[in-house]
Parts: sequence; C-alpha cells; structure tokens
Amino acid sequence: MRKLLLLVSIILFGLSLSAQIYDPVTWDFSYEKKADKQYELIFTATIERNSHIYAMDIPAGGPIPTSIKFDSIPTAFKLDGIHTR
Repeated sequence: MRKLLLLVSIILFGLSLSAQIYDPVTWDFSYEKKADKQYELIFTATIERNSHIYAMDIPAGGPIPTSIKFDSIPTAFKLDGIHTR
C-alpha cells in the first residue's frame, strides 16, 4: 500500500510541475521609410514590471547582451548598421 501511495504521489507531483519558460519581454516590429529603397527597422521591447533585459553595449566578460539575429537576408537587401534610441 505504501508503494502504491508513493507512486501515485510521485505521478501527481510530476503532473503539477510545468516546464514553462518565463518570458517577461514581448517584441513589436515596425518600419519607417527613410528614402527611396531605404527603410529603418524598429524593434520595440515591452518589459514586464520588475524585469529587465541587458543592453547591447556590455563590457567583455559581462552577461549576454540583447541581440537580434537575421537568419537570412535576401541579396536584394543590405543591413546598414545598428542604431539604438
């Protein structure tokens, strides 16, 4: 009987655990036309209260900075640098 109770307790405890990733930041994307064939991409982070993200300018040996990665960029487009507001 003890083994059955222990087994049921372990199963119920395992079901109550949820492996969810806490993500306190949501991102919005927009763009502004700056010139003919030139656009500025704008990424805006909304951060939950009492949470934070790291800046893009982190000294060597510090935490991992916030970054945006483009997996692929069509050859018709070219990135012209990073500007922060």
